[in-house]
Amino acid sequence: MAGMTGQFGFYGKLPVRGDFVRRGLSEGVVSGWHEWICRNFAYARTAVASEWEKGWLVAPVWRFSLPSGQLTDMAVSGLVMPSVDKVGRYFPFLVCVEGEAVIPQNDMVWDEVELFCREALMYDQDPEVLLARIQTLVPSAGEIPSDGMWFTEGNDSIPAQTLVCPGLPEQEAFVKLFWA
Repeated sequence: MAGMTGQFGFYGKLPVRGDFVRRGLSEGVVSGWHEWICRNFAYARTAVASEWEKGWLVAPVWRFSLPSGQLTDMAVSGLVMPSVDKVGRYFPFLVCVEGEAVIPQNDMVWDEVELFCREALMYDQDPEVLLARIQTLVPSAGEIPSDGMWFTEGNDSIPAQTLVCPGLPEQEAFVKLFWA
């Protein structure tokens, strides 16, 4: 992986497990991601009220590229999708890689990552199987953006769109990622 310092890893909830799963990511990514999600989930629950659960279950997949300093001291490229654990607690599932470069959002590797994640969610796949599958992928390296870049192909609820922001999307911007 030219320009990348690590392999794909993941963090979040999977239906096959009753708690968080984490493989292959640094503590900086996991703690920064967890804090950001929890803070904004609390805001979103109030902002979208009764629509929260319904919206979460149909939220689109987002791909992102973050410059160093937004989440950790390295650039981070990833994909995030709605998920739930074995006992029904909602939390997004993150697959990403840290590095000195980012993976372009249109790199075909993201299609494969998304497919592997959807299969893991649908078929209660063991996290070790998912990890082995995503770590076989070899993405290309692109330039690090000066701001965070978020992209979704959309779905029936949210249209395809790109979000550019100098920091991680907070409050209203976060709500717009997952709820129409």
